[in-house]
Amino acid sequence: MKKLILALILSPAFLVAQDYNYSPTINRNLEMLFDNYLMSYNRLLNIDSSMGSLDTLGWVEVLRDAQGNFIQGREIVNDSLSTIWNCSMQNGVNVVDITDMRSGGQVVQKDRIHRDAMNRDTLLEIYIDTSGNGTLTKFQELKLFYNNFGIDSASLIEQGGGIGDEVIYNMRRNAVGKPDSLVVSISFAGTPYPIQTLIYYENVSGGLDSINLRNNLSFEIEEQIRVKNNANNEVYEFSLYEKNSNDEWEKYDTYVLSTETFFNLMEASQDFSFNFYPNPAQKSLSLTLNQNASYRIFHLSGTLMQSGTYLQGDRIDIEALAQGVYFLQVELNDGRVAGERFLKK
Repeated sequence: MKKLILALILSPAFLVAQDYNYSPTINRNLEMLFDNYLMSYNRLLNIDSSMGSLDTLGWVEVLRDAQGNFIQGREIVNDSLSTIWNCSMQNGVNVVDITDMRSGGQVVQKDRIHRDAMNRDTLLEIYIDTSGNGTLTKFQELKLFYNNFGIDSASLIEQGGGIGDEVIYNMRRNAVGKPDSLVVSISFAGTPYPIQTLIYYENVSGGLDSINLRNNLSFEIEEQIRVKNNANNEVYEFSLYEKNSNDEWEKYDTYVLSTETFFNLMEASQDFSFNFYPNPAQKSLSLTLNQNASYRIFHLSGTLMQSGTYLQGDRIDIEALAQGVYFLQVELNDGRVAGERFLKK
């Protein structure tokens, strides 16, 4: 992610452990950005449009208890397990140890999440190894403050960062408590200087339509977030846009939220293998199977979009699907299951 999310989730000096950008604290800042518009989710998938529609930067899967505390999590990068979250409750604090599976299982980051009596996050602390000796020390903390409608303000502080070590957020709301704008400021010598303003736009049904990022120095709209909503008017997908060299809006990142996890879809037992073509596809898919089977097509949000019976030598009609990335799951008559991604153009 570029300017927009970076301004919201990182300190001016940036995180030393940027490789682990899917920590619980980062997830919480994402929820702060969207206020109460986001659907509840267990998985956050990132698709990098600049790499091609079938390429993903990775995804994070989380499980929480009824109070919203993290109880399990993991991060996948380039289809490989990158980090796991070992979660526990310690003296009323939700503690998450982030273990790097690429370096022999070393704990590289610890997040401590404090909550109030209403199960709202009030203080999130990040501990990382800043000295290189394996000792985790506090690097950042995010403080959150609330009013009757939700988040009122927040501050992200880098420990020992010196001048300009604090990012301040102020949420401005309309008469019914919906977000109107979120002002992002950098503190210098105790004085906040607004550098960016996020401006919220609703759709006709009262849900979120888009967010514009305005540079408070140039007063230009530098980035946009465009969203897709489910039947409950909750955001289940959002894409980030910036201006290209032709001064046209161009998508560079997409995020898909789901209550499903990829374990249910992509990591189910691959009992057999099959090929299909074309990919990308526009009207239909042809499978290289020598028997009949049943099939299911899922959107990456986990929503079942289409299902039916595949007859040997036949084609699966996908013309009714909207453009995007989908997951094709095939089940043989003996119960064996396999699946693959494909792009609908």
